[in-house]
Parts: sequence; structure tokens; C-alpha cells
Amino acid sequence: MTDWRERLTGRLEPVLRSADPRPEISAYHDMPYAIFRYPPEEEFKV
Repeated sequence: MTDWRERLTGRLEPVLRSADPRPEISAYHDMPYAIFRYPPEEEFKV
């Protein structure tokens, strides 16, 4: 797994800031949520 910080700040946050992030976070456009995987020991940092 790549560094979670880079995935969060470099890839996911810009998508979530867009006016309608659904097309980029889901193959199903009626599901407006994302699942973000990270190591369990990093829970509080995330």
C-alpha cells in the first residue's frame, strides 16, 4: 500500500473538494461516499 498521507492529501482530498466528487469516487454515481484504507495503527493520525 502506498503512503496513506500521500493518498489522502494528494489524491482523495482534491476529489472530495470538487463540486460533485461522485464520478471520481464511485463507479455507481448514486453512492456519494469513499472508502479510505489505512493501516490500523495509524487510526488517530488519520
